[in-house]
Amino acid sequence: MACAGNTASDRPFWPAALPGVIAVGALDAAGRDRAPFSAHGPWVDACAPGEWLTSSFLEHGAFHGYARWSGTSFAAAMVSGAIAAAARGRTPAGAAAYVLDPERNRKISDLGVVVAGPR
Repeated sequence: MACAGNTASDRPFWPAALPGVIAVGALDAAGRDRAPFSAHGPWVDACAPGEWLTSSFLEHGAFHGYARWSGTSFAAAMVSGAIAAAARGRTPAGAAAYVLDPERNRKISDLGVVVAGPR
């Protein structure tokens, strides 16, 4: 698994575009459409929320242990977590196939299968 990149382009981004790698793009803060910075295209397999996500950060200036971030790397972590959660009782490949099944989840033509964020 690899992030699709923050290029706002349909040009393949490596290593995400390599065969056998799950390429992950980012959804906007509403979780409905592509984030404006996200790479996209037929080579992207999945997407997840990737805009304005709260994550840990060093205490520094106005930041007090947490900050808001955006990027396809954060979306890739969400997809990775969903696959790990689905791995109970499944092989790793079976868990990935389950999470990325377009029959179970909405698919966006240039972002792949939508993987929901935490609820």
